[in-house]
Amino acid sequence: QINVFELDKRLYLVDLPGYGFAAVSQRMRASWDMLIMSYLRERSTLRRVFLLIDSRHGFKKSDCALMNLLDAAAVVYQCVFTKSDEATEDERQRNQKMFADETSRHSAIFPTCLETSTVKRTGLKEVQCAIHACC
Repeated sequence: QINVFELDKRLYLVDLPGYGFAAVSQRMRASWDMLIMSYLRERSTLRRVFLLIDSRHGFKKSDCALMNLLDAAAVVYQCVFTKSDEATEDERQRNQKMFADETSRHSAIFPTCLETSTVKRTGLKEVQCAIHACC
C-alpha cells in the first residue's frame, strides 16, 4: 500500500509503510521491488527518499536492498535513524559507523543522516527542515 499525504498544497509525502518489515513471499517481494522501481524511475519531480532505519537494529538486508534500488534509479535518499531513545549508545555508535561505511558504497545516498525519537520529540524539526529543503 502506498499512502500519499499533501503538505502545504505544494508537495506530497509518499509513505511505503512496512516495506522492509513485512513478512511476505519472495515472489511478492520481487513484485514490490518492481512496483517501487517503476514508481521511482517515473517520478521526475521526486526530490528525495527518506529511508527510515530502526536505531536498535541498524541496516538490515532489506534496507541495503532498497538502497541498491535507489542507487540504480539515481534517486537521492537520506537515512533517518528512528527510535534513537531506545537504542544503546553502542548501537547508536555502530549505526554512525555503518552509515559512514555505506556512504562510500552508494552513489545516491545523501551525505548526512538524521536521528529521531518520537517519544522524546528529538530530531523531528531536523527532518521537517530536510523535507522543506527539498522544495
